[in-house]
Amino acid sequence: MVGAGFTGAALAYELRIGQISLTLTDPAAKVDAVESEKWLRNSIGRILPCLSSVPIQERHCLVAFSKDSLPLVGDVPKQDNIYIFSGFSNPLVYIPPLTAGFANWALGQEE
Repeated sequence: MVGAGFTGAALAYELRIGQISLTLTDPAAKVDAVESEKWLRNSIGRILPCLSSVPIQERHCLVAFSKDSLPLVGDVPKQDNIYIFSGFSNPLVYIPPLTAGFANWALGQEE
């Protein structure tokens, strides 16, 4: 996933454009930051030309997906005290209300 936060000196605010994703099957793949930025600027510039030259801060992180688009939640097989809570298609909607229940479950407490 590549997200970009644009901050312009002439602008009195900060615009964050997030979840502009590059999907790769190899988590160790090298991403060409220069080419990615060029692609992002060209793509945004076609819609909002005034944003195509403002300073950019790029963030890079791995994002997990599951084959069937369903999240993976529970024990990791054959591993003691290791759990998975990943693969949510819209984490900002689902994760906040589920985290406390998951943490309680993982600790053996009432959900």
